[in-house]
Amino acid sequence: MPGYTYFFVDSVPKQCICPICKLPMQAPVVLTSCQHVFCDSCLRPRHRRGHSHNRASLDLDSSLMCPLDEQRVDSRNVKSSVELSNQIENCMVRCPQEPQGCRWVDIVRNVPSHLETCRYVAVLCPQNCGDMKHEGTCPDEQVWCENKCGLRIPRRKLARHAEHECVKREVGCSFCRKRFLFDTLQRRVNPQFNSQRRQQPEASAEAPPPVPRRAASAECLDGGRVRGAPPIDCPLKWCGCQFKGDRASVDRHQRDPGGAHHVTLLAELARAQRRELDSLKRQLRHLPLVHSGRLVWRVDNYAEKLADSTSNRELEFCSVPFYTGRPGYRLQASAFLNGNGSGAGRYLSLYVKLLPGEFDPILDWPFVRPIRMRLLDQRDGSAGSRRHLEESFTPDPSWRHFKRPGRDASAAFGFGFPKFAAHELLRPEGGSDECCYLRDNVIFLEIEVLPDAAE
Repeated sequence: MPGYTYFFVDSVPKQCICPICKLPMQAPVVLTSCQHVFCDSCLRPRHRRGHSHNRASLDLDSSLMCPLDEQRVDSRNVKSSVELSNQIENCMVRCPQEPQGCRWVDIVRNVPSHLETCRYVAVLCPQNCGDMKHEGTCPDEQVWCENKCGLRIPRRKLARHAEHECVKREVGCSFCRKRFLFDTLQRRVNPQFNSQRRQQPEASAEAPPPVPRRAASAECLDGGRVRGAPPIDCPLKWCGCQFKGDRASVDRHQRDPGGAHHVTLLAELARAQRRELDSLKRQLRHLPLVHSGRLVWRVDNYAEKLADSTSNRELEFCSVPFYTGRPGYRLQASAFLNGNGSGAGRYLSLYVKLLPGEFDPILDWPFVRPIRMRLLDQRDGSAGSRRHLEESFTPDPSWRHFKRPGRDASAAFGFGFPKFAAHELLRPEGGSDECCYLRDNVIFLEIEVLPDAAE
């Protein structure tokens, strides 16, 4: 195949671009006589075409023509360029499945191993239905019955099972016209039902056996109350109603002409929700916005959030947005406490997102201001004695994510360091209970947008 078609995070050096396919070279080879370098797969077809008129010439004249200077080159002078290959394979790239939502970033040589586990790569359905991966919709996938009868059914047969075969389906009593679970009704009127069910793992799709009128009548009391059935809750229990009873009494409770009890509960719930909503709005309205270009982000409950990130690898924590000035660019910091991409499981990954802001129409684009990121040292003493962990970078103007962002803030892509801080730095030192970067289960992250060197 020709060169790499991955999306590179930074600009690829010119000497790493194949003159034939115009892509970053894959398996680069150098012609030692003229020092020109090409992809091995780009140069090989030209060698074959040069000798296609004479098959014997492959053995007698093993030479080719350089595509750039058209000089004859002995094929023995075509050597692999290990130095260039290592340089290209150590470039940072994004996952080829980025358009589908994958946020993985790592070096080129790690792409094949990542694609083997990337959850955004389309793969053949494990149910062998022939389609690409469509988990949650495959008609051949075994799924649990929604009635919780304990059986797993192919999705294509689930509707029929729920309507005609499931022992937990609702059926109507032919005497009182009330509805009961099939197995509840049968257990009362047919003593042999339980043993039949144990012998037959899935209920038959045929109609249930006829119930003797005398036995059924004995079980239908007071308009539908089944003897021995546990009481059920009022459907409005979620808003505070404590009523319990058999189905008939619950029905009468719901049909209460006054309905004042339920109206009162709903009104009180609505008032409580309104008070909570007003409180949140006030907090949001008075939330201070940074306009200095320097954000100090306090991350509380670090240990608990790290544990959550360990169980959910895609859990991302975001800071409040901040501005570089007034007017200024609007940015937001985001952190993966258990790492992301090449830092997964061993590092704290820290990124900055460029968000749509109110001043965007009058700002210069693309965004080119240098950014400094710090994990702040919390040790006691003067500022000069503290050793903050620091990384910085200058945006590449050719990268599309530094251009003016669209209206959708959720589509903003982060840029930063997947290996910002090793987990070892955030663990207690020696016999102490704390480390200089983690105190009282809190860390501080600082994001500062520096003045442009051209300013």
